[in-house]
Amino acid sequence: MLFFLRPGRLISLAMLAAIVGGAWWGWGRLHRSEPASLSAALATVRQAGRSGTGVPSAGVYTTIASGTERIGLGPLTVARTLPTAALLVVSAAAGGERDVTLALSTDHSETWRVHLGADGLYGTYRSLQIGTIGYTRQIAGDASPPVLLVPKGIKVGSTWTSRYAMTGIVFVRDAKVSGKETLTIGGHAVKTFVIDTTETVTGIVHGTDHLREWFAPSLGLVVRATWGRTLEGTIVNVVQASYELGSLAPSR
Repeated sequence: MLFFLRPGRLISLAMLAAIVGGAWWGWGRLHRSEPASLSAALATVRQAGRSGTGVPSAGVYTTIASGTERIGLGPLTVARTLPTAALLVVSAAAGGERDVTLALSTDHSETWRVHLGADGLYGTYRSLQIGTIGYTRQIAGDASPPVLLVPKGIKVGSTWTSRYAMTGIVFVRDAKVSGKETLTIGGHAVKTFVIDTTETVTGIVHGTDHLREWFAPSLGLVVRATWGRTLEGTIVNVVQASYELGSLAPSR
């Protein structure tokens, strides 16, 4: 026992414990995503200022979420469970547009910058950001041309196809309105259209996204979604997830 109580031995044991503890924490953090920060999301909305009238309304919407993902950043590929709560953040952007960001976790967020045009709701800019333990990769840029996300006068049976490019990556988006459904969100009835979308991606990132979204015209937002993704290339992102708004009233 005295052997281990010598000062030099104590320092060595403390260093060993710190290394082992750090490695254990790092391994766990690789395979775990922390919930997105509500305070940081609110700061983003407040710094952006007023968003004018119309929908979607600026603020932070809480969601009930579930799912898993696998990410690859360079040589590293890890699987992890997504948090059970995500944030949908709507903030003002230049020219009367709005940024709609789905923050699945502190490590994974996706943004569409949207604009309400004469023919419907268009996406003019898109961003995908994923990472873990301080290592983050982002693909972001203007959608050329702007992509139709939801047509004006949406009805069951509507179909549309959009082709656009972003930072050299080409997206082909096929969408169909497959039904109507009234959901209960936070105790309130919300009329929605169910939109099924398949997006094929080619370029330095390639694969497919499959989305089923419940879009509420009265809010200008997707209030429920199920999502399957397989993307490979400079970023690997394989997702099986779902989310639903917990309330119609955003925090500001």
